[in-house]
Amino acid sequence: MGYGLWAVRRERARRSGHAHFSGAATLGGMQDFRNLRVWHEAIAFAVAIDRAIAKAARGRANLKHQLQSSAESIHANIAEGSGQRTDPQFARYLSVALGSTTEATSHLMLAREIHVIASSTADELLAQTGRIRGMLINLIKRLDT
Repeated sequence: MGYGLWAVRRERARRSGHAHFSGAATLGGMQDFRNLRVWHEAIAFAVAIDRAIAKAARGRANLKHQLQSSAESIHANIAEGSGQRTDPQFARYLSVALGSTTEATSHLMLAREIHVIASSTADELLAQTGRIRGMLINLIKRLDT
């Protein structure tokens, strides 16, 4: 998709109040991931996961590793996908990021239930995954239209 279509979609998103595009797209349909609000949310989530794990109860190293891995996969797939040449390719990477969001949600729920992460912290992190999930779904829908 060329620059013109990105600009049109960005403007539509801005007007609808769902501005997931912020900043100019590059030529060839590629989007600078640093201009995507969802990428910033995903980075903030990965940082929050890292901090929560640092404060977590001892033990369950595998669960902590899986949680960190899924959190890091979200922003990484958004960034990698933004460099793809077409909307369907970008959407495919966003779908992988969406799957990683779901995986992180499941790990967080387990971590809360077995008291690896405090309930209040887990609840805040789960709210973040919900916001990221919604943003990814909206962005995928926009790319599909």
